[in-house]
Amino acid sequence: MSLDATIWAWKQNLPATQKIILLSLADRCGEDFTCYPSQKRLEKDTCLNIKTIKANIKKLIDAGLVSDTGKRVGKTLSVKVYKVMVNSTREGSPKMDPLNNEASPILPESKPENGLPKLAQNRAIESTIIESPNKTKEKDLVDKAFDFIWTETLNLKREFPNGGSGSKKYAKITFEKLFNKDYFKKHTEEEFKNEVNDLFDLINREAEYSLHNLKSGNPFTPFERKAMTSILNAEEWRN
Repeated sequence: MSLDATIWAWKQNLPATQKIILLSLADRCGEDFTCYPSQKRLEKDTCLNIKTIKANIKKLIDAGLVSDTGKRVGKTLSVKVYKVMVNSTREGSPKMDPLNNEASPILPESKPENGLPKLAQNRAIESTIIESPNKTKEKDLVDKAFDFIWTETLNLKREFPNGGSGSKKYAKITFEKLFNKDYFKKHTEEEFKNEVNDLFDLINREAEYSLHNLKSGNPFTPFERKAMTSILNAEEWRN
């Protein structure tokens, strides 16, 4: 699974059917952004019939978001190899990758769809006594992942009248403590990426629950005021 491909797919402003198919493809991508899910796998991932899947993959290809590499795999060489075009841009999408090393993301306006906002998806921080990951690949991964999670949470918080994520500084310290040098001694890069996706799913579920209550007049909206530090300290995505 490619975290970069998944993040990019979340940012795309697409109809729901195309979005879920693109996310399914992105979730199957390797580091070269190619994937070769079977038809049965796509049907299981998306809960759509294969006719709908094929028609919408064609739309994604026409839009320049996916390409058919022309390669075929499998015992009968019938499984298509697709490439998710992570570096492509669309109107209405952020102009920069939220995990870009060189600049902060440009945040799009949040536009609710089916009751939930469309997701788009300052690394300078005072020194702490926490042992950080290696200053190379692992540290870069942690920085990118935190920026992504922070940005997406802020986008979700915009749907609430009193939404706030607390201190970014202390949230970053907590995130680095969870994913420090010792963590990477025991876990692979793939395991880290899976954890980040699990955390992202948890945040979305909590936001969906609170937003549903808000729209139905229920005052119980715990996500609205929950600080990112509290979400991280609870470690509920690890349960």
